[in-house]
Amino acid sequence: MAEALVISSSLLYAVGIASLRRGLVKSNFVSASVTTMIVETIVISVVLLPLLPKTLNLYATMIFLFTGVFSLGVVRLLYFKGMERLGASTNASIFAVYPLIGSFTAVLLLGEKLTPNLLLGTVITVVGAFLVERGSAVYQGSSLRKPSKTAFTYPFTCAVLVGTAWVFRKIALNIYGEPLVGIAIEHLSSLLLYAVLSAVSRDFHRLSSVNRESFKLFWKGGICIIWGFILRFYAVRIGKVAVVVPLMNTSPLFLLFFAHFFLKRLERVTPSLVAGTISVFTGIVLITAF
Repeated sequence: MAEALVISSSLLYAVGIASLRRGLVKSNFVSASVTTMIVETIVISVVLLPLLPKTLNLYATMIFLFTGVFSLGVVRLLYFKGMERLGASTNASIFAVYPLIGSFTAVLLLGEKLTPNLLLGTVITVVGAFLVERGSAVYQGSSLRKPSKTAFTYPFTCAVLVGTAWVFRKIALNIYGEPLVGIAIEHLSSLLLYAVLSAVSRDFHRLSSVNRESFKLFWKGGICIIWGFILRFYAVRIGKVAVVVPLMNTSPLFLLFFAHFFLKRLERVTPSLVAGTISVFTGIVLITAF
């Protein structure tokens, strides 16, 4: 049952990202970030609020506020910007290394052991990321071009922030074991970040327009992402983490399929990209499953 839930969540993520990639052609990464966050918060309010406990832990709340701002709010902006520059499949494959970052952060901050599988998985993951970089190609108009190397800093920075954030989330959940509260607080803090940026930056305010057109472009992607997240939560709750976590990284594999069949005019799926994505997935499985 848990395996079916997490595979379904990865499929939803892939569908959502593919939908958002198409929407970005007519809009921008800021509008996509703000619109999807609003859509997800609405879903959370309907689905999760009746289940939330009435008491909070101040220390855990502060951690969730922190991780929400950086690993959700900032990451959403960087992820969609990376998708604009690199394409959906390449961006997702580089971002998929975040468990590697999380594992090394846990070694440094939580005193977890540096195992042979972690080292081997690291090598395979790095090789996979190199192949993804070599095989990436997106269309600019009618011509195919290779993205600049600086564009890869967007998904990699996302991976660093998300991988590190999971360690802090673990600390918060050890103190206050209410994941639903963390989900709600992180989305609210992300919306607060966007409100502040919109107030202090004219460019952000101009780009973050939320209207009927932006909802038309991005609401489907937002719905898929938040339901994928909720399914993952329940998969972790009822299944074994060692089985569930590696399966979470099947999203880039599904996304390769959708990119090949539905994003042909936006990006190209090359053999090197496929090999790199599979290599990254294999490396992450070694790191997280054993």
